[in-house]
Amino acid sequence: MRCAFEGYGQEDDNDVVKAAFETFDLDGNGKISRQELKQVMEKLGETLTDKDLDALLKGLNLDDKGQLTYSGTGYGQEDDNDVVKAAFETFDLDGNGKISRQELKQVMEKLGETLTDKDLDALLKGLNLDDKGQLTYSGTVRL
Repeated sequence: MRCAFEGYGQEDDNDVVKAAFETFDLDGNGKISRQELKQVMEKLGETLTDKDLDALLKGLNLDDKGQLTYSGTGYGQEDDNDVVKAAFETFDLDGNGKISRQELKQVMEKLGETLTDKDLDALLKGLNLDDKGQLTYSGTVRL
């Protein structure tokens, strides 16, 4: 798996959403299929039924093959904050509403990515972190 966060942090906060999208886009074709979504979630320890997949994809702007494209995420539209919240919750392992460096590192390792301290610094640079250096959901939606 390629590192979706490579080079992050220099320019646009929209890169966070794009990097998360690319993490799920296993074949790099610019689309997330049901199977890719299921595979990534299984690597994270979540087993999804077809009903679960339907619920995750419900209301999203899918293409004619039922796949999610980056433009179809609707990022930036108020109606689709649930997509950002679901992605946030995937990384918030202890459910405290914050993503720590360690949580980020653990999730990425489950996905087959090893992040160095330098990688983590680059990823977190320029984000709205709290006083403990953690990303909060409110900080995420202000991206």
